[in-house]
Parts: sequence; C-alpha cells; structure tokens
Amino acid sequence: MARKTLSLDPREAKKLREVGQSNLGGFDSAVVSTMFSERRFLTSSVDTKTFVLMLANSRPKSLVSGSETQIGRVMSAGNRSEFHHIFPQSFLKSVGIDQARVSCLANFCIISAADNKRIGGKQPSVYRSKLSTSVIAYLPSHIIPDSLFTDDFSSFIEKRSHALVAAAYKLMARDPDAAGHKSIARDPEVPL
Repeated sequence: MARKTLSLDPREAKKLREVGQSNLGGFDSAVVSTMFSERRFLTSSVDTKTFVLMLANSRPKSLVSGSETQIGRVMSAGNRSEFHHIFPQSFLKSVGIDQARVSCLANFCIISAADNKRIGGKQPSVYRSKLSTSVIAYLPSHIIPDSLFTDDFSSFIEKRSHALVAAAYKLMARDPDAAGHKSIARDPEVPL
C-alpha cells in the first residue's frame, strides 16, 4: 500500500465512489510501548491529544476521593491544570531522571489540581497515605498498575506503557498479537 499522505485520501475517496473499494482506511494502527515511554506530554501534539482521549475514555476516578473526574472540564480547550505527573517532577529530578523521561506520556494521568496539590512532590510510597484507602481499586480507571507504590520509576513506566498499549488495542477492538491487526469482537464494557 502507498505511504499515507494528504494527497492519498482524495484519490482513495474517488476510487471508493467509482469502484466501491479503496484503501482509505488502510493505514498503520500499530501501537507499541515506546509510544508512551518515549514520547513527551506536549498539549499541542497529536500523541498527547490521543493519549488524553484514551485516558478520558477509561473514566478516571479521583485517587483521593474516588469520585468521577469531571471529564467535560478536563477536555475543555486550553485546560492544562488537570494533567499531572504520576511520579512528581521534583522527586524524579532529585534522583537524577532527565526531563524528557520525567515528561513521558506514561508518567501522566488526569487528576484535579486540588488532588495534585494534596499529593505534592513526594514519591508515590509517601503520597499514598494522602490518597483514599481504596486507591488500589481506582488505579485501573487511570490505567495505572498497582506497582506504582514501589517507587521504581523505570519498572512503573515499562508496566504502564504495556498496560496503555493493551488499553489502546481494546479501544480499537483489535488484537495486538494478530498478524495485520485484525479486528476482534468489541468488548461491550469498553465505552465508545
């Protein structure tokens, strides 16, 4: 198949109209863990916007209270105050982690500014005491593995990146292990 370009879509749309078949949807949709572990959270990037939509789709709950996150407010244009580092920047900088790694997509989640302020800049094992006693039950709504509280940043990023890949394939109703990424039956528990 031809490389995906802006000029390809109109040609394929015309082909679909005239012949009834095309490669209009024939683009690579492979998702790999490095998309989350190596790409930075930048609000203007397509990667970040896609990531945020994926997180919003999982209906995240407050790690402090367990209440549903107000997704409408989170998704409003220009809102940057609801996206926060899971492993706080100040903690990671204090242990020598470089800024690019600190700001990888896998180190972000949707939490309110108030909850983030309550958490502060300490490592997860320390800020856990400031969270709900049921926090382990709320982690899946953020696609966060419970290994978070071991304070092993590298292991956490690896595990979360793999969990995010699995969540992305589930949303696409595709099997990540199938050749050609064939569609699989849609899980009715995953909202559209």
